[in-house]
Amino acid sequence: MKAIRLCLVAWSCSVLGLAHADPSLLTLPCYGADGAPLAHTETFAIRAADLEAGRPPIKADAHDGKCAIALEPGAYWVKAQSPEWRSVPVLVRWPARSIDRVLTMIPMNGRDSARQQALSAMVRRDQEVRNALSDAQRAGDVDRVAQLEQDMRAVDSENESQLRQWLAESGFPRAADVGFSGVSDAWLLIQHSQMIADQLPAMRAAAEAGELARSNLALSEDRARMYAGQPQRYGSQLKSGTDGKLALYPLESAEQVDAWREAMDLEPLADYLKHFEH
Repeated sequence: MKAIRLCLVAWSCSVLGLAHADPSLLTLPCYGADGAPLAHTETFAIRAADLEAGRPPIKADAHDGKCAIALEPGAYWVKAQSPEWRSVPVLVRWPARSIDRVLTMIPMNGRDSARQQALSAMVRRDQEVRNALSDAQRAGDVDRVAQLEQDMRAVDSENESQLRQWLAESGFPRAADVGFSGVSDAWLLIQHSQMIADQLPAMRAAAEAGELARSNLALSEDRARMYAGQPQRYGSQLKSGTDGKLALYPLESAEQVDAWREAMDLEPLADYLKHFEH
């Protein structure tokens, strides 16, 4: 799941769009958490196909708290950033009659730089062992897989122990304290712990404040449901089937899943599942 997570944090995963149409101007509010515009703000928009092909995003300057950018019809990941601030990306299907989204700019660096750096180091260990495990699994190295699975459990246990202490002291970290990266780092570490259900209310509040991507919250909602033996809502969780291949964990509603996914800035389920085809 690492590749999917990184793609969600940086932009998002694949979306479909229509080409060869006249561009129109998408305009979204973009300002700091206090509602004030920020100097030197730029707007970025990209289709996943362009991202995967290495093409640069479309870019435009923002003015007076308004991010306006010319786009052809399609589905885009849109974000705003200035030198010390940035928003989480939002999924916009353009054109639409009404797009009720705000690009809330949050600080890159928080007041507690030591904790922000510690969270980054914890995530680095988390990802290093998972990358190594994926490599070993692809290579079919059974002995190394067994050792790395043990290493991963040890890393997760150590990270969870430290995170539990911080959460007990001050709750789920906010951007003012640990910055843009610290919030997403804390989310990832919780995603790899047994604390998801307990932290869901705080993560929902962070997503409502524009500090955590809706797509990341959806993954946590689904994983908490799966751990509780309930069907998932957004279709983000897969499990190994009897044939050894990944299969979708049961859904709450196959009929409504794509509407629910769209509301959480997730691509259609069929497109998501293509990432796991071999």
